[in-house]
Amino acid sequence: MPSAPDLPPQGAHGAGSVDPLADGASPHPSYAIKANIDSMRFHPDTSPYYARTIADAWFDTEENARAAGFEAWDV
Repeated sequence: MPSAPDLPPQGAHGAGSVDPLADGASPHPSYAIKANIDSMRFHPDTSPYYARTIADAWFDTEENARAAGFEAWDV
């Protein structure tokens, strides 16, 4: 994991989250889990829906996504 100065600021969904860039992309490679607010689901890159999911938030771990109230895509 990069040092704190290299990381983007914490996102609106708490610890381990970052807000997407204007084009929807993750602002840092450490944040690769997409979360969608409408469905309240998160998608790691193993999800079959990953490519088509528009991220409202990005997380660094599934645990942080769950702590923010999101469920895994396959629940």
